[in-house]
Amino acid sequence: MVESFDLDYRLGELLGRGQFGSVYQCISVSTGEDFAVKIIDKFSGCFDRRLVYSEIKLTLLAADENPRSVQIHQVYEDITAIYLVLDLCPGPDFFDRIVSHGPFFESEAAALITELVEAIAECHRRGIAHRDIKPENILFDSNGCLLLADFGCAALFEKGARSLKGKVGTPAYAAPEVLDGQNYDEKVDVWSAGVVLYLMLGWTLPFNGESAEEIVAAVKKGDPVCFPKEFFPWISREAEDLIEQMLARDPAMRLSAEQVLSEFPSNFSSMVESFDLDYRLGELLGRGQFGSVYQCVSVSTGEDFAVKIIDKFSGCFDRRLVYSEIKLTLLAADENPRSVQIHQVYEDITAIYLVLDLCPGPDFFDRIVSHGPFFESEAAALITELVEAIAECHRRGIAHRDIKPENILFDSNGCLLLADFGCAALFEKGARSLKGKVGTPAYAAPEVLDGQNYDEKVDVWSAGVVLYLMLGWTLPFNGESAEEIVAAVKKGDPVCFPKEFFAWISREAEDLIEQMLARDPAMRLSAEQVLSEFPSLKKHFFMFFFGHPWITEMSRTWFFVEALVQLKKQNLNNCVK
Repeated sequence: MVESFDLDYRLGELLGRGQFGSVYQCISVSTGEDFAVKIIDKFSGCFDRRLVYSEIKLTLLAADENPRSVQIHQVYEDITAIYLVLDLCPGPDFFDRIVSHGPFFESEAAALITELVEAIAECHRRGIAHRDIKPENILFDSNGCLLLADFGCAALFEKGARSLKGKVGTPAYAAPEVLDGQNYDEKVDVWSAGVVLYLMLGWTLPFNGESAEEIVAAVKKGDPVCFPKEFFPWISREAEDLIEQMLARDPAMRLSAEQVLSEFPSNFSSMVESFDLDYRLGELLGRGQFGSVYQCVSVSTGEDFAVKIIDKFSGCFDRRLVYSEIKLTLLAADENPRSVQIHQVYEDITAIYLVLDLCPGPDFFDRIVSHGPFFESEAAALITELVEAIAECHRRGIAHRDIKPENILFDSNGCLLLADFGCAALFEKGARSLKGKVGTPAYAAPEVLDGQNYDEKVDVWSAGVVLYLMLGWTLPFNGESAEEIVAAVKKGDPVCFPKEFFAWISREAEDLIEQMLARDPAMRLSAEQVLSEFPSLKKHFFMFFFGHPWITEMSRTWFFVEALVQLKKQNLNNCVK
C-alpha cells in the first residue's frame, strides 16, 4: 500500500467514470500486461474509507478461485487516491451491449442470464450479497465470459436470516424491500437479475418512469409484472413464469439463485429446441435480400407452414430489424385475418427461423403478370381487401412502408394477406413521426424518397401504385432502373393514364388513383377514406372488346410481360430497410 502506482503501471485511456471513482486502462511496466485501474479520489465528497475497505475485501472474497468475478491484482494508496488494479474487460459493458444488440431472443438470454445467476449464486455461497446487480456492473473478459464487477454496495449476510439493511444500489434494479427500508436477504440480487432478464427480452424496464423518483414509486406501488405486446411480441409462457418468480414481491415466494439455475433447463427449453426437431424443410418458395422462404411440415401435426430463414452471417443482417419485424408482424396479425401470422420463432448459431402461414400459389405480382390487366370490378374487390389490411395496420399504429404486389399473398381460401413487415414502423397518429428511406422505389411515396418526415399515408400511395399497375399493367412513374424510377417519382409530374395502357378506364377510377397518388400528403386520402370511396368504383364493370388492338397484339402483350418480370427483379434488388 506504500508503493507508488506510477512506478509499476503506465496510465492509459479513461474507460468509465462513476460516483465513487474513475476507471482507466493501464499497463504493467514489468510485464507489459494490460489491466484496469479504479482510482478512488480521497478528496471526493463521497469518499468513505470503510466502504472502500469493504469493497476490496468482498471483491477479493468473491473472486477467490471464482472465474465469474472480476479479480483485484494489486492495491495502492497515496495522499490523493486509492488505486485498485483489476482485470481488464475489453469492449462495452452489458448495458451498452443491450443497447447496440437490441432485444434478445430467449435462447440468447437464457445463456447469458445463466452465467449471471451462476455468478450471483457463487457469491451467495460465500455469504456475499452484491446488492447492485445491473447491466453496467456486468462485464465480459477477452474470451467473452461474463464477470460480475463493482462490489462497492456488497455486504456479508447470515444465511437463512434477513440480516441485511440499507437503501443501496440502483433504484431501477432494486427490490421493493430495499426501497421500503425493510431488512432483507440475498434474494434482492435475484430480483435485480429478473429486471436484467426483463430488459434483455423487452428492451424496457418492468417498473419504469421518467425519473428515479417515478421508478421508485412504480416499484413500490405493488402492481404485478406484465408483458405488453408492444415490448414482448414473442415471449414463451415459461419465460414469463420465470421472470414472475424472480420478481415475486414477497421474498419468501421469490426464487433463490440456486432455484433459478434449477429452473433453467425446463423454463427455457421451448426456445432452445431446434427448428429441425419440430419441422421438416421442404421446397424453396422464394428468395429475398434478407432471407429465403421454404415450405415446411410440422413433425407433430403434419400441418404445412412456411418458414423464413434469415441468415445471421449475411451482410444485410441486423438483429434489431429482425426483432422489429417479428414484433410488428405479431402486432399486426393479432386477431386480424388480413395479415400473415407468425406461429413460432427459432434461432441457432447460423440463422433465425420464422414459422409463418403457408400461402400456396403465386404472390400478387405473379398473379398480375399471368392475369393481364384487371377489369375495374376485379381490381375493386382486390384493392378493397388490400386497403382493409392497410387500414387495420394503421388502426394499430403500424405503417407497413413496403406495400407492393410481392408482399401481398393469398391463403388457401383465396383471401388476401399482407406480408413482410421488415420495413414496418410504429407511428404517432396525427403526426409526421416517421422517417427513413425504406421500401421499394417503384412503390415509395415522394416524401419517402425526398428524405422528409412522413406519416402512414405513404402506404396509401403504394396501394395507389398497385391499383394503377393492376388496371394498366405498368407503373405510374416508370424507368429502366431504380435511379430512373426515383427520378420520375420525384420529378413532380401529375399521374396520367395513356391510352396505350388504359384503353378504357372510368373517370371514377382515375379520380380515386389521383387522390391516392396526391403528392401533398395532406391532400392524399387516408386508408379509411379510400374505403369510403370504393362503393362508387364497385358499380362499374367495364368489358374490353376482344377486337381491341391492345388485347389482340400478342407480341406487344409479351413485351409488357417481360417489362413486368424485369420490374420484379429490380424490386428484389432495390428494396431498402
